[in-house]
Amino acid sequence: MDGLLHLSALLLAIAIGWLLGRNPLAFKKIQSAERPLNKHPLQLLFDSYNDEALDEFIHSLEVKPETLNLHLSIGKHFRQEGEVDKAILVHQNLLAHPQLSTKNSAPIIYELAKDYKAAGLFDRAESLLQQLLNSRAFSLKAKRLLLELLEHEKEWEQAIEIAKTIDVKQFETINLRVAHYYCEIAEADIREGGITDARRHLKRAMSASKLCTRAYLTQARLEMQYGRFNYAIKILKRMIDKVPDDTAIALPVLLECSEASDTLVAYQKYLMERYDQTGDGSVLLFLVEALVCLGEDSRAIGLLERAEDESPSLSVLELLIQKVGASDNSYQERILPLLLKALRKAKQGRSNYVCGSCGFSGKQLHWRCPSCKSWQTIKPQLDHP
Repeated sequence: MDGLLHLSALLLAIAIGWLLGRNPLAFKKIQSAERPLNKHPLQLLFDSYNDEALDEFIHSLEVKPETLNLHLSIGKHFRQEGEVDKAILVHQNLLAHPQLSTKNSAPIIYELAKDYKAAGLFDRAESLLQQLLNSRAFSLKAKRLLLELLEHEKEWEQAIEIAKTIDVKQFETINLRVAHYYCEIAEADIREGGITDARRHLKRAMSASKLCTRAYLTQARLEMQYGRFNYAIKILKRMIDKVPDDTAIALPVLLECSEASDTLVAYQKYLMERYDQTGDGSVLLFLVEALVCLGEDSRAIGLLERAEDESPSLSVLELLIQKVGASDNSYQERILPLLLKALRKAKQGRSNYVCGSCGFSGKQLHWRCPSCKSWQTIKPQLDHP
């Protein structure tokens, strides 16, 4: 009985292959038809038949321009299911087929490159993608995939050369990526003691993109190593002006510079002006700390009370409790510990950094998202007042 079922499945698969070979529009009709459980027609086919029947189906399907997309879809399905060896075999066979013209080879080369990337064969994938750099239809796709490979291999110089050939209108974030490539090189220079080269590469990073937070921070920290704190402060303020969303990343470094250069009064005035302009909660928290350091506790508490009244925030409330409790021993001993414990427990499950592109969350800042591989999309998460 099982043999009869397998034979029937095989005959049906062959019949489907013959039909699609004779009439390529049939596959398009299948694609546009209503799909049970939103599954692709190919997925239904793969779910319904065993490996032997599927192999027969694939081998029976005629290879010609009209059936190329179907073959590519089959190979893509194998890759997505983790059967990369099968995907490579399908695409290699297509590439070697005499009935397909050079014009039809570009999509096959691209899919085969993706197979090799999935298999970890980066050199082979890179070699294939190089063949597509001048292709009108696949040039941009090939360059983007090639950048992913070069990023993985940390070949930053090559990545810059490829990136410079991409039109920013086609790929809006390309300038920011180039800036991060220069930062990678600059950080390697710093580790090797090449400070002059590092400064040059950081300058190129800022020239590539004025929005590269990393370039500002790296340069500021570099200048701090040599005691140039006032210059570092200028760099950090420029960063805050250019990339206000990353203010919370710059402020701890700015505070460090201000303490080292004994300019806390100027730092406090700057934060006050910034907070008045933006109402940024991260600015408020650092402003309060600056006021406390300068002995202006009552002014700090007043700011916190006003902010908490206007827009409640766990971070502001926690700081307010700490500051008010510090001036009242009875309050501090009896109520403060319980309130702080409750607040910290409420905040414990939250992530400090979240990717605005894919939603990845974590406790530390990554310049390149570990999940979606986007550059500078991870931002600090604060419950702003």
